[in-house]
Order: sequence, then C-alpha cells, then structure tokens
Amino acid sequence: MRKKLIFVLVSLATIIILIIVAIYIDRKGSGEPKPSPTSSGGKLTLQEGSLKEKVFFPSMSQDGKSFFYLGDQGVKIKKFSFDSQKVENLYGHEVFFTIQAYWSPDKNWVILKNNDDKAATPSRLYDLKNGTATEIDPHIQNILWGPDSQKIYYQYLDIKTNQNFLATGQPDGSGREKIVDLQYDNYGLIWLNNYQSIGFWSIPSDIGGTNLKSVNIKERTIKEIVTDYSLGNALASPDGSYIAYEKFNPQESNYTVALSRSDGNNATDTGIQSSIGKIAWLDKTTLIIVARKDNGRTDSFYKVNVENVQKTEIGYEPQTGIDAQNLILSDKTLYFTSNDILYSLTLP
Repeated sequence: MRKKLIFVLVSLATIIILIIVAIYIDRKGSGEPKPSPTSSGGKLTLQEGSLKEKVFFPSMSQDGKSFFYLGDQGVKIKKFSFDSQKVENLYGHEVFFTIQAYWSPDKNWVILKNNDDKAATPSRLYDLKNGTATEIDPHIQNILWGPDSQKIYYQYLDIKTNQNFLATGQPDGSGREKIVDLQYDNYGLIWLNNYQSIGFWSIPSDIGGTNLKSVNIKERTIKEIVTDYSLGNALASPDGSYIAYEKFNPQESNYTVALSRSDGNNATDTGIQSSIGKIAWLDKTTLIIVARKDNGRTDSFYKVNVENVQKTEIGYEPQTGIDAQNLILSDKTLYFTSNDILYSLTLP
C-alpha cells in the first residue's frame, strides 16, 4: 500500500513539473512581452469608402491627409485622400515587377525598383508632378532620400569594376559623390541625429545578426553603434535620436525588438518578438510594435515609451484575424495592410 502511495505521489509530482515546463516554454516562445501590459481601448476598422482595392508600398503624405501607393494590383501609382475619400492616378502608364518603392518626403518623386530581367535598368525615377519617368544608373541600390527631397543617398555597387561605396547625388543619379567605402553587397540605411549621420549595416543573408555603424555625411567620420553582431534590421525615430532594431537571440534563434540611443547607449530589449515591417514610430519617443498572438491567428498591438520601455497593449475590437504590415501613422490613427487590404486603428 505504501509503495502504491509513493508511486502515485511521484506520478503527480512529475505531471505537475511537466505542466509547469510546458507553460514556461509556451510563454518564452510567444511574441508577446511578459508580463502582459495594461490594455487600453482602440477601434479597428476596415478602411472603405472610395478605396476598394489592394494596397502596395503605402507611404503617408507630410501633412497626414493622404497617402501614396501602388494600386490596380501594383501597376498604377496612386494617391488616396482621407478627406475626400477619392483616389487620384499620378502616372499615366503602368509600372511592372516592382519590388521596392522609395518615396521622396514631399511625395513629388518615387523611385521604383523592379525585378524585370528584360528591363534596361532595375530602377526608374518617377516625377509625379509632371508625369514623367527617367531610368537611373542600375548600380544604384538601397536608396535613402534627403530630408528636402533634393538628393538621394545610396549604395553604389559595380561588381565588374570593383566599386562599392556609400554615395550621394541627384535623384536621377547624376552628380555622384562618394561618402565612404563599403565592404558587402547589400546594406540597410537609416538617418540618424537630425539627418547629420547615416546608419548603415550589411543585411544578414540568413537568420543571424550583424553590426551597425554610422557615418557623419560632412565629416566622413565613422562610429560603431551595435557591435555584438545582433542586429537584423533597424528603424530610426523621426529625429534620429533613437533606434529600434531586430535583436537576434542565438539561444532561441529568433528576433526581438530592441531599443537604443543613436550612439548605441542605453540599449534595452523589449522582449517582444517582431520585425521592422511590423513597427512604426508614433513620435520621437513612442514606438508602435505589432506582434503575433500566442495562437498565431492574429496580432497584438503595443505602444512603447522608449525612454522607460513601458509597454501598453492597445486593445481593439473586433478581434479579427490580421497580420499587420506596412505601418504608417497619421496623427492618432495607425494605418496598415493585412493581406494587402488597408486597415485603420484609432490609437488611445
């Protein structure tokens, strides 16, 4: 009898331990932060009205009253007005095979990169005020617009002539000026320190991390920012004083969103599993992060104060299945696409 009792007690203890381990693994593997932040109400709506099509490469206007995008299954350059609920075609011809859109801050220009092997150049500059298009140097890639929309900053890569450097010039590629030499074939670029410096990093070819550096565009001085080979991708705050970046965790083989100042100091991991494509800056100290829920069927929305890393969950109704991408903000409204359909979420 005593042996049976001991056996039962040991069995119960083993079951309890397995349950605790399972809960721990489930919580650790989730993209949501622990402990759960305080919820606050939001209103999720499908953006309807005159816009009844899929949206590709959206970008908000400077005044927040309209946004620009590729429509008609990605072959027309368009503008949608929130006030009038009307769509305007900005270019008379169709564009094809677009894989990246680089919008100028004033939205008078856009550079579209395509993957059409038959095209003479992989990129074209579109003048949206005059409705014209210009082919640009095929060696120009990874483009960053200047704040006044008058110049572009980019990686110039010509493998045949062994040229690889960060450069600046006119939007059509003319007047090229070298800034600093680069080592690898593919780089990410962001503005830092009120457009005084450019952050740059080699894009990892697979899951893993890399380092982040910055270069002062006038002095040409280089600084190390992230040095532990943990960075996957990055997005700077509007004034470039903070950086949000994908931090690679080798033990879990995943990325969480980390924060730091533009010089790399005060680095903090938010613990939220997400990616740069699912975050956006509300202002210079507030970040919106979207992460998959535990069930993997929809997203959770978080507002993060980067100064103290306080996380607040934004509750919303209805709890529909969404996978938010292409986050853009207008005042207190967050717009995003899910399955290329436009949604809006009113922020508390």
